[in-house]
Amino acid sequence: MLRLAAPIVFLQCALFAFGVVDILFISRVGNVELSGMGLAHAVFFGVFVFGMGLVAAVDAVASRARGAGDGKKASSAGFQAVLLALVASLPLILVLDQVPLAFRWIGVDPGVAREAEKFLSLGKWTVLPGLVFCANRFFLQSLERLGPLVAVIVLANLLNAALNW
Repeated sequence: MLRLAAPIVFLQCALFAFGVVDILFISRVGNVELSGMGLAHAVFFGVFVFGMGLVAAVDAVASRARGAGDGKKASSAGFQAVLLALVASLPLILVLDQVPLAFRWIGVDPGVAREAEKFLSLGKWTVLPGLVFCANRFFLQSLERLGPLVAVIVLANLLNAALNW
């Protein structure tokens, strides 16, 4: 169990590191920018987690198929999860497009709202690749093949830090 759990824990920590790196860089810019990023992240994750839940089902379906010796069904589940990620992305992006309107209605400070809107206008384009990553992550996790995911997330964190620089 630990052999499977350790890479999953590492992946979760590495995904968390994205946010930490972003906070470290943006906090040097200013409080309004940091507040905007925090608001945008909370909203983004609230929307994105819905898509994650949709594609997470592949873990159970592919694991069950693999356990039954049905590799074809397991592969089909992986493909369907990626397809679902593609289909689910558009409505989630459209929801993120509308969120800035709510900032005004609920009385968010205009400067913070502007910064949050900037982050969301860029962040919404990560929904599709993010959900495809999640679909593949849950699928590979069901096959107990976490090595490629660990490599990708380490490289992605390095790229995130470099792009933030």
